[in-house]
Amino acid sequence: VYQRQRFPSWGAAQEARQMVVAQVCGFLSTFFTQRVLRRLGEQSAATAQARCDAAAQLASAFAPRMELLYLTPLFYLMQSGPAAIGQCLQREALALGLGQGELAAAEANRNFLPSLMMPYV
Repeated sequence: VYQRQRFPSWGAAQEARQMVVAQVCGFLSTFFTQRVLRRLGEQSAATAQARCDAAAQLASAFAPRMELLYLTPLFYLMQSGPAAIGQCLQREALALGLGQGELAAAEANRNFLPSLMMPYV
């Protein structure tokens, strides 16, 4: 909706192209995740993800030309924050002697309140 308001010529074709770029970037990010985690470590990888998210949002909001919106999915190649958090939780669960079911229940409890406020995020 924002793209259509900001750029009147933004239509279904441009939306489809951006989704294809986003899907390709999502696929390619699976190859980058472990490399980023090894190189940066878990904490730095989570920080890098937050910065990439902010950069992508800023690029979308302040893009001077419509074509630059196709580049915003490239920021998602560095998305290794969820993997870093998952590895940290797995390691802590193992140290505490918790099984996968208990870990999944703890994660569901952690996500419960945010899901009430933002159900589809």
